[in-house]
Order: sequence, then structure tokens, then C-alpha cells
Amino acid sequence: MKKFLLYTLLLAFAAFQACQEEQVPTIEDAVNYFNDNQFEKALTTVNQVLKDNPQDYFAWTIKGRSLFALNKPLEGIEAMNKTIELNPDYFQAFAYRGTMYKDIGENQKALKDINKAIEKDTTNLDLLRIQANTLYSLGDNEAAIEKFDKLITLNDNDEESFVYRAILNKRLRYYDAALADFKRAIEINPAYDFAYEARADFFTYSLADNFEQAIEDYTKVITTFNENIPVQNQAYVYNNRGFAKYQAKDFEGAIKDINTSIEFFPENAYAYKNRALVYLASANKEAMCADLAKAKTLGFEEKYGQEVNELLEENCK
Repeated sequence: MKKFLLYTLLLAFAAFQACQEEQVPTIEDAVNYFNDNQFEKALTTVNQVLKDNPQDYFAWTIKGRSLFALNKPLEGIEAMNKTIELNPDYFQAFAYRGTMYKDIGENQKALKDINKAIEKDTTNLDLLRIQANTLYSLGDNEAAIEKFDKLITLNDNDEESFVYRAILNKRLRYYDAALADFKRAIEINPAYDFAYEARADFFTYSLADNFEQAIEDYTKVITTFNENIPVQNQAYVYNNRGFAKYQAKDFEGAIKDINTSIEFFPENAYAYKNRALVYLASANKEAMCADLAKAKTLGFEEKYGQEVNELLEENCK
């Protein structure tokens, strides 16, 4: 009886050991968790993998991407540095790290990494888009247009590239080209709210001065707002529509929109400046000066220049 019991226990222990061995986490497990958007589990699993094999460059890649997906870009960059240290020929790591640098505003570092990745994958649309957007962020307008041209050549139904190229053409005052690109983007995707918002900005803040069309485009964007759109973004659209209404001499509508914008985002100095302009046009000097003072307190000068100071000097001595 004792021998049988001992034999049974040994079998149970052996089965337990086999079960433990089967449960040893693998890099495949981490990848599956990552692909299933279970980033915490992916990170936990890949950390266990790295305990046994700290030289596994692909495990460091999954770790970096998981950290980035968990809104930890600096830690993600550190992990990707390790990937590149272990395998400097793994060009995808430069693409991932470049994306992370772009996310934290390190555009020069992002561009350097993306350029290196593109050397190995010259027609990768995702990489070309990041490259073009980074050049756009750096203000290198001509180079950015060239990259968006290439994207459009590779995919002439890429509405996002048409919108960005339109914005760049606006910056360079190629207004007809900008309008043609906006039109094409909306033809490709009539529900693309970014195209309407960018075109509305064009009509409001360029020499086009088509404020009625701007108001119509902003309204299209506002009617598509949902719970997934950040409140701050909604505030900007209301503020811009309010400014377009001010330009169209609809002062009551302008005040209503800018008030809504300020309710959504009370720290936006630009909204107070815009409302001050409406008050100036309405001969409400006291309210105008109060808004200009508020805009100044919120750092308008550091962000946007001297307009508020000049208005204060002219009207609120």
C-alpha cells in the first residue's frame, strides 16, 4: 500500500513538473498577447523570457513596443536601444524607435531613425508616412511635399496624404493646389472630418477669406463629434468656428461658439484673444480688456507672439 501511494505521488509530482514545463512562457506567447492588445500580459511574459535569455533582441523589441503601447515611450525607447545594440541590422527596430521619438516630439531623432529604416524598405507606406509627417512637423515644407508626392504616387486613394499636402501647399501659398488636394481628399472619403477641419482652417486663416464655407466645414466636423474625440480638440474646433463667425460679422454666433470652446478648455489663451476681438467689434471695451489680460496670463505671448500685447497697448491703457 505504501509503495503504491509512493508511486502515485511520484507520478503526480512528475505530472506537476511536466505541467510546469509546459507553462514556461515563450516569446510566441508574448507576441500573441501583444497582437491581442493585451499589453500588460505581453510585457510580463516577455520580461520572463528575457530572464532566461537576455540576449534575445526580438524579445527586447516586443518589450519596447509593449511599453510604448502602455504610454511609456521613454522606457520603450530604452528597450529598443537594447534591441539595436544586440542586432544593429534589424532595421525594423529603427522604425519602431523612430515612431517613439516622434511621439515625444524628438523629431530630428525620429527622422534619423526613420530614414535608416527606409534605406532597407523604400516602398513601405507606413514608414514613408511617418517620414513625411516628421518633415511636416519640422517645417521642412518642400521636403515634406516631396514625400507626400511619393506616397500619393504609390497610393492615389490616400486621403490623409492629400490633406497634409494641401496644408503644406497652403503654407507655401500655393492656394489653388491646396484647394485641389482638399477636394480630392473629400472625394476619396466624404466622411473624413480631418479634411473638412483643415479646409475650414484654410478658408479662415489664409487669403481665401471664404468664411461661410469655413463655417459649413467646421459644422460638418462638430456634428461628427463623439465620446472618442478629446475635449480639447473639440474646443479648438468651436474656437475656430467662432473666429470664422466673427470674420463673417456674426458676433452673437461667434461669442456662443467661443464660450463653448472656453467651457471645454479654459486654458486656451487663443480663445480669449478671439473673444476679445469680438468684444472689440461689439464696442464692449471692458470685456475685451479682461479677455486680453486673461490671454496674457495664460501665456499667449510665449506661444503665439505679440498680438495680445499690441491690442492691450492700443485699447486698454
